[in-house]
Amino acid sequence: MLAKRYPRARERNSQVWIECYWDGADQPAISAPVGDFFGHIMGRDLPFENYFFSDPSGRSLQTYMPMPFRKEARIDIINHFDLPISMFHEVRCTMDEDLPEDAGYLHAYYNQMITDEPGRVYTVLPVVEGRGRYMGTHLGFRVKAENGLEWYSTDEDRLKAIACDQSLDDIRGFIAEGGGKPSDFVEFYTNDDLYSVAYYYLDRP
Repeated sequence: MLAKRYPRARERNSQVWIECYWDGADQPAISAPVGDFFGHIMGRDLPFENYFFSDPSGRSLQTYMPMPFRKEARIDIINHFDLPISMFHEVRCTMDEDLPEDAGYLHAYYNQMITDEPGRVYTVLPVVEGRGRYMGTHLGFRVKAENGLEWYSTDEDRLKAIACDQSLDDIRGFIAEGGGKPSDFVEFYTNDDLYSVAYYYLDRP
């Protein structure tokens, strides 16, 4: 049985942000909506578990990713929601422990693309300079209604062929005949909405 959802939970999860600063840095190494950072892409509260994140009840946010620092750490929660929020948090920290010299700082890059223009390139993680390690990405996409059951429309304003050696008339005939043979499929760019958080360690805060 799923736990009862908080009112407007999805909207709240997308508008309350977490920002983390390591060792006095001017810019946050982590800056993302709380829900997205903890694995609830697009703010959806659903039970899940992977190696670094978990939410057994569907309304709790947990991560086990190490977040090393050498002098100080600062974690800000910023409420852009239109209502006050209450929250419980627990940060487990081990002090006075020698870190390996090559221990990196955790970073998280959040991106979203909401567009009506098909074929735009989406960036999961921009080019990052320095020594580090890419850990993975939470990625979500929302198929827009116009790209749903009639996704194969030949309206050039909404869809663009990726690679096709057939004419547009041939494609229309392919659709009119019910789809043709599997070898006749045509791939298109669409204008779906995309959301992601990429996690990586870097040799600077």
